[in-house]
Amino acid sequence: ALAVATLLVLPRLLVYDFALLLLPLILMAREGLSTGWRPWERLVLILCWLAPLLGLVIAVMAKIQIALS
Repeated sequence: ALAVATLLVLPRLLVYDFALLLLPLILMAREGLSTGWRPWERLVLILCWLAPLLGLVIAVMAKIQIALS
């Protein structure tokens, strides 16, 4: 929860800051493998893992500047 909360309070979020999401994703995957998956959990993990890439693609397609140059 602390890793996710850290990302919520940062004034500027860069792509490499999403490495902080690895800890919760790994913990959720480990829990799912040991106790079984709910129907929606795998989809959420995949979407969380792809979110930075999808955000970048959407920003480029919408011609929105997402970083300072």
